[in-house]
Amino acid sequence: MDLQEAYLTLHKASGIKEGDKVKIVQKATGTDMGWNRCTAPGKDALVGSYATVHRDKDVEGFMIDALGGRWHFPFYCLELIEKVTPPFVIAGHEVIFTDKGIKVGCEEISNEDLEKLFGRLHERS
Repeated sequence: MDLQEAYLTLHKASGIKEGDKVKIVQKATGTDMGWNRCTAPGKDALVGSYATVHRDKDVEGFMIDALGGRWHFPFYCLELIEKVTPPFVIAGHEVIFTDKGIKVGCEEISNEDLEKLFGRLHERS
């Protein structure tokens, strides 16, 4: 296993995903530990700030949104603060969960109707 493969293994094991909230806890320097990206001017000022992961770039690290820009950081410079659950989508519409049931697009489905639906699905399996 070469250094970049080792980096990628640890990068994936970090558990950080797109949309997650992170804290930048240390400077990113050069190509440490197989990280395939160089540092940029002004990046050190981000240490201590919070950001959102915009994109997973594998050996280039995570692209984050912070201070009005997008920056690349390796996993070992980031602390996971909050996992973001991706939205549940049906037929191209995000499912909104409420106390009374769910809303999909313009349609509302009550908990009672959801129970009936689940019952029918359960009968078929």
